[in-house]
Amino acid sequence: MRFGAIAAKFAMRTSVRSNLVDVVMQAIGRMNIEFGVSIVIVEHNVRAGLPIAERVIVMKTGQKVYDGNPDPLHDHVELMKYF
Repeated sequence: MRFGAIAAKFAMRTSVRSNLVDVVMQAIGRMNIEFGVSIVIVEHNVRAGLPIAERVIVMKTGQKVYDGNPDPLHDHVELMKYF
């Protein structure tokens, strides 16, 4: 069985998918720190990326509605409804 097929089977399980997202986000964060590279993540699960983000852009119907530090997003009820 190919690796992609195996990964797809695991991804169908919610707990595995959730854990996989955490593992990937941690790896991306480490790459950013260890190699000093900028990384662009396009993700619908914004809450998963917030802990490693230095900057967040939130879009609604193709328009930018927020561009800045991720910290204020936790308390911004209007923007959080887009997630």
